[in-house]
Amino acid sequence: MLFPGNLKQIAPLILKYLRNELTLEEEIQLNQWLAESEKNRVFLENISEEKILQVVEDFDEDKIWEKIQLGIASPVIAEPEPVYHKPAYGKWVAAAGVIVVLGVGSWLIWSRSHEPLHKQTVASIYKNDVAPGKNTATLTLSNGSTVILDTAAQGNITREGNTKVVKTDNGQLTYALDQSMVTHARQELLNTVSTPRGGQYQLLLSDGSRVWLNAASSLKYPVYFTGKERSVELTGEAYFEIAKNPKLPFKVKVNGMEVEVLGTHFNVMAYTDEREKVTTLLEGSVKISEGKETALLKPGQQSLANQNGAIRVSENVNIEEAVAWQKGIFQFNNADIQTIMRQAARWYDIDISFDGNIPEHFNATIPRNVSVSKLFNLLDLTGHVHFNVDGKKVIVTP
Repeated sequence: MLFPGNLKQIAPLILKYLRNELTLEEEIQLNQWLAESEKNRVFLENISEEKILQVVEDFDEDKIWEKIQLGIASPVIAEPEPVYHKPAYGKWVAAAGVIVVLGVGSWLIWSRSHEPLHKQTVASIYKNDVAPGKNTATLTLSNGSTVILDTAAQGNITREGNTKVVKTDNGQLTYALDQSMVTHARQELLNTVSTPRGGQYQLLLSDGSRVWLNAASSLKYPVYFTGKERSVELTGEAYFEIAKNPKLPFKVKVNGMEVEVLGTHFNVMAYTDEREKVTTLLEGSVKISEGKETALLKPGQQSLANQNGAIRVSENVNIEEAVAWQKGIFQFNNADIQTIMRQAARWYDIDISFDGNIPEHFNATIPRNVSVSKLFNLLDLTGHVHFNVDGKKVIVTP
C-alpha cells in the first residue's frame, strides 16, 4: 500500500490537528509521522490549504488507491471552497471515526509519481454530471400572481396590504410593516414560498421569525400576523428561529400535525416520502400535537410521528445531523442508502432507482455545494454501493 504511512492510523490525528485538539502525546506522534517523509509533510500542508474535510467511517482503502491510480480526481472537491459552518451543538464527528481527508492537491501528490493505468475521468463515469441545488423559490402572492425569487431584482418586490415585500442584498425575502399606513386596517393576506427539488430559500417573517426552507418544500403564512396566534403551514422541511412573543404563540401546521412554540429554534422534516414526521428541538420548548397524541419537547429531543399519528420522543438525538442541511452539509450517521438517496434526489433533482439489496449503513459528511458525482464517489469508496448515472437518472446497485 502506497499511502503516506498508515492512513487509517494517522487520519484521526490529522483531524484533531485541523481542529487544534491534539494532546501533547498526539502531537509528538504526528510529528514523528511528518519526519518520516517529505511527502507526509506536503500531504498535510495541502490538506490544510484546501480546507477540505470529509468523513467516512468504513471505507475501502484498496478502492481509494485504485481510484488514485486510475487518475480520478478527488471525490470531494468544492468549487472553489466548501461552504462549511461548524455546528453549534456538540462535536462535528466522533474522533474515533476513520476519515478521508483529501484535497485536490493531496490527490495529485500521490498520483503524480504513478502512471495512470487508464485515462479515465469522473466525467466518463458519471455522464452529464448534475450540479448541486441553489437558492431558488417561487413566491405566490395573495392575489395568486407569482414571483420567481432568484431572478427578481433586489429591493421592493411588491406591497401586500400594509406590508412591503422586499428582497434583500443577500437574497433573503423579508416583510416589513409600512409605518406610513399603520392606521389602516390590517388584512389577513396569505403568501406562499415554494422551493423546487434542487432549491432552498430563506425568509424573514413580519414578526422577526426566520425560516430556512429545504428543497421540495413550501411555507404558507400571513403577510402580517393578526389575531391571537401566529400560524403557518409547512410541507417538506424547514428550520425555524422563532421571535419570542409569549402573547402570540407560533404554530406550524404540517400534514395533520401541529408544532406550537413561544420562541425557539427547531427543525421540522415532514416529506410525504418519509416514514415519519420529525421535529428536532435545539432551543426553548415545543408542543407536538396530532389527533389525541401530544408530546412536549426539551432541547436536544426529537419527536417522531408515524403515519398512524402515534408520537414517540427520542432522547438520543444527533442534533448536528438533523440541521446539517441548513448549514450547507450532508451528514449521515448510520444511514441506510434509501435515506441518503431520498436526500440526494431532493437536492440534486434526480430520479433514483435501485437494482439489488444494499443492507449496509453509511457514515459520511460532505458539503452540499458539490456536484452529485462527488457525493457518489465518496459513497462508492466504501465498496458497498455503486452508481450508474446518466444525467438525472441514477441506478443504485450493490
